[in-house]
Amino acid sequence: VHLARSWDVAIEARRCASAEDSANYGALAEASLLVLRWLRLGAGYNFSDVAAGGVECRAPTARGVFFRAEALY
Repeated sequence: VHLARSWDVAIEARRCASAEDSANYGALAEASLLVLRWLRLGAGYNFSDVAAGGVECRAPTARGVFFRAEALY
């Protein structure tokens, strides 16, 4: 959701399933700011054990605060 020209807020739902484990569900929330025309900086909180890469469905270190820098083209 665009709050202003350069501010965004996002909520993301996650689901990860593997052969060894049942499906895990979770969510994260993030606020980001477009600081240059090509650089977006964000910070948020992951409320689940599902990591961003989705390689492990249970990654205990995935839960918590995160920071993101994203180049736009």
